[in-house]
Amino acid sequence: MSIPVMFVFDFVSILTLPTARFSSGNVQRSRTFLDGDAAFNSLDFDAIYHDAPPSRENGEYIRNMRMSEVSVEGQVPLAPNLKAIVFRTLSDMRTFEYLLELQGLHCPYKRFVERARGTLFVARALYLNDLSFTGDTISLTFNFPVDFSPPDRNFKVYIRQTVGTRTATYDKLVELRATTFSVKNYTANNSAVWLIRLEDQLAFNGRIQAELSELF
Repeated sequence: MSIPVMFVFDFVSILTLPTARFSSGNVQRSRTFLDGDAAFNSLDFDAIYHDAPPSRENGEYIRNMRMSEVSVEGQVPLAPNLKAIVFRTLSDMRTFEYLLELQGLHCPYKRFVERARGTLFVARALYLNDLSFTGDTISLTFNFPVDFSPPDRNFKVYIRQTVGTRTATYDKLVELRATTFSVKNYTANNSAVWLIRLEDQLAFNGRIQAELSELF
């Protein structure tokens, strides 16, 4: 599973923290952090923010410079630096909000879902794109992994619905060929709490607004 959440910090306030440092290119290669106005002004920003396909001649240099980093020693205070939290999908944001509710916590920061797929998150892992509940059927729409996908397309799928003290659980190794998968015989109840895991990793936790079946 890939990371489904991105924090949006104010760049200027982070960069001007007393303990902020930055690198020219991938710090894992240079193993050097820089500081000070002179070093900052010497950075190749045309290469760092290069958004066109690199040529054969400058490809390695451009890819390295795109990985320039800013690092802060110790903890970064959220206020006033954090401006928003971006989620990969609506399911990810609902899970975040439900887990906050369980802990009795309030999140004062703006929250929104990435709308243009692939602009912020690398869509290469197995995760839920969408889910819905109609009648007695829950439907899951997947993003299939690009790397490390099993050749037989068998994935562990765990779906548990809890209504009061009653639970209904689906726990199987499933061959997933299509991007949508449905399971029947659940209780139509908007107060139900759902727990969904894919390959033993949390994919969703929270409530789903039940939709009326179009057949009735």
